[in-house]
Amino acid sequence: MQKEQDKQNQNMITLSVRDFVEFAYQHGSIDTRFGGASRAREGAMIHRRLQKSMGSSYQAEVTLKYQRIFHNHVFNLWGRADGVVFRNGIPVLVDEIKTTTRNVMMISENDYPEYFAQARTYAWMLCSENRLKEIEVQLTFYQVPSGTIRQIKEKDSFKSLCEYVDKMFQDWSKWINLRDQLTIQRNNSIRNMPFPFEGWRKGQHQIASAVYRTIEKKGKLVCQAPTGIGKTMGILIGTLHALARGNGNRIYYATARTTGAEAVEKALTCLQERSGLSLRYVTFVAKDKICLKETRKCNPDDCQFADHFYDRVKPAVYELLRAEQKFDSQKLISASKKYCLCPFELSLYLGQWCDVIIGDYNYIYDPVIALQGLNESENGVKTILLVDEAHHLVERVRDMYSNHLICKKNFLEIRKKVRQINGFYKALTKTADYLEQERVALTDHDELWHVEKQFPNELLQHLRRVAQAGDGMISQFTQQRKSIDEKVLDFYFEIRRILVICDSYGEESRTSFAVSDDHSDIHIGIHCLDPASAIFDSTQMCQSVIYFSATLSPLVYFKRFLGGTQMSLVNLDSPYNADHFLVLTADQISTRYKYRQQTFKQISEMLIAFVQGHKGNYLFYFPSYAYMNLVYQDFIGKAKREPLNIIRQNQEMSSEEKEAYLDQFQQDQKKSLVGFAILGSSFGESIDLTGESLIGVAIIGVGLPMISRENDMLRDYFQNQNHQGYNYAYMYPGFSKVLQAMGRVIRTEVDRGVALLIDDRYKERRYQELFPKYINTPEHVRNISELRERLDAFWGKH
Repeated sequence: MQKEQDKQNQNMITLSVRDFVEFAYQHGSIDTRFGGASRAREGAMIHRRLQKSMGSSYQAEVTLKYQRIFHNHVFNLWGRADGVVFRNGIPVLVDEIKTTTRNVMMISENDYPEYFAQARTYAWMLCSENRLKEIEVQLTFYQVPSGTIRQIKEKDSFKSLCEYVDKMFQDWSKWINLRDQLTIQRNNSIRNMPFPFEGWRKGQHQIASAVYRTIEKKGKLVCQAPTGIGKTMGILIGTLHALARGNGNRIYYATARTTGAEAVEKALTCLQERSGLSLRYVTFVAKDKICLKETRKCNPDDCQFADHFYDRVKPAVYELLRAEQKFDSQKLISASKKYCLCPFELSLYLGQWCDVIIGDYNYIYDPVIALQGLNESENGVKTILLVDEAHHLVERVRDMYSNHLICKKNFLEIRKKVRQINGFYKALTKTADYLEQERVALTDHDELWHVEKQFPNELLQHLRRVAQAGDGMISQFTQQRKSIDEKVLDFYFEIRRILVICDSYGEESRTSFAVSDDHSDIHIGIHCLDPASAIFDSTQMCQSVIYFSATLSPLVYFKRFLGGTQMSLVNLDSPYNADHFLVLTADQISTRYKYRQQTFKQISEMLIAFVQGHKGNYLFYFPSYAYMNLVYQDFIGKAKREPLNIIRQNQEMSSEEKEAYLDQFQQDQKKSLVGFAILGSSFGESIDLTGESLIGVAIIGVGLPMISRENDMLRDYFQNQNHQGYNYAYMYPGFSKVLQAMGRVIRTEVDRGVALLIDDRYKERRYQELFPKYINTPEHVRNISELRERLDAFWGKH
């Protein structure tokens, strides 16, 4: 029965005509100098204008669907032809409109084979549906910015169209056959896959079952489970078994940090090596990290790995899929060197055929970067989305839909670099003039900060003209094979990003106008206050969504953003003995900004007493570098006679320096090791220091974000929405960082450790209610003497 279901799912292939022909005819090189929202918008306007001029017999945007059985596969093709000419109700001509910067009089089919293929496929669909013997095929090319139009027309017989289209079906069938073969192997291996360890951890099987049931129902799940329960493995096993039963085509594992990607790679490799899992996965690595060039310039003039990429990638990927199962960064780099392909783009191409994709949130949620193919769509792709460290998602998506880079200074600086480019220079000047008018208006009224519900339409029009002029500049420079200043190019892409954000601007967004401190400039910011709708829209086409983290407290806060009432919930206790983790609160000390000068010496004394309780490795977390450095200087002065090694996080640490910092916790120490770090940084979560590597953390403060006009705007918005303004803007995001830092201590069943929380607000009921149930009630210590007593009692038992 299951094999029949597998076969049925595999034999049905739904494709847009565009995807169908691009796969067969895509060619040429990677060139990121072109494209963008502004060009797409301009192209749509040109389409509509040309369509209106074509006459009464010309019908625009004709939806076409056709099913074709080819080599035991059922292909469902769909698309919208730009135009079809009808005579007496019978289609006689199909038209495809394309905009280009090339000289249209010099264009041939070799320049754009995929365009001709698209028009001929629509023609074949019309002939098949209407039993026509022949039809005219027309391509209308519109040259920007000149407005020159050229129409290339041909008459094709149905027989010739069938022969032409069959070549594309043949190409697709070769790949579909490979996919089916690998899918059958995958599903069989999953059904026979033993658990890779001696037994399930407490709660791990419950996670796997909840995930499986959720996916089977095409639902959404929020899972809060403590660190060390084996969330990654449990969620993967539940998802894989759902996948093997035909509930989805592939898995996207979304991570917030590189360490999250490494954890799932490790889990999948474990299943492959210990349990016989036959499955292909690829990890998307950021362009800058995986680029093989010293300076990343993604165009054929500057990079041999971009040059003719699309001519080489298909045979390379076919060979790789047959030979390999995992495509991590090392494998991608070695394959890219072998086949002379861009490793980043190679990973994206592999992602279309792999069972599991591991990548950043960006590829799902970012309005500019998100990959459309990852969502279930009319192309029949069914993605199961797993979102790791989901406590990060709200703030990350909020940032994706916000922007703070519009200011007069930026436009004037770029203008200096493009004096010879009239159109771009003029557009920049007009935008800078508009910003100056806004600055003067606010300054004259002594209003240095102002917030509007709507983004100013006049500014939006200026930005569109800048982007349009930028398109022309890039086209001109590329045709002349001239290089563009990197700062100019970065600015252009940022303008394009702002325009995309403006397209998504809604009731949950605000625009701020801020005059600089010296009154010489104005900064206009776009603020996404409530990312709930963006999160929902980004994932609604997925087969199922599983959000999970160790710190989703309070759950009502996170559920509101991640999906509201339409979600299942799993909230698990820790599998470890709560008595192994002592939580102390020094709630007689205030860490508020205005009291820091009065209390920092008291804090350093308490921290010394804290590490004197037991030899081992400790991390101290602070809300800011300034506060950390203030306590650090006093601490090292007081600790001169103590057997301590002291290290400190720096503001701009390289990845190598961060690794060296953490490596010290893994080494045998003759003295206690104390690391000073920033709460919410990479050292505050996603680090795995088990056993004696870390026995205690001290957290100074309650993790509140900095009080600012932007955060106050957030507070006011939610106060209006649900009377939870302060909690949503400050308290909950801050406490999430506290819980993450506490979670560094107990990682396995043999771990023992202590957390010391220093702030008088920890004695308030609103904070006490936020602690997870699996943590024993925090014990209060009023002074150093009580701290030592509690530590002696705890370490005396352990």
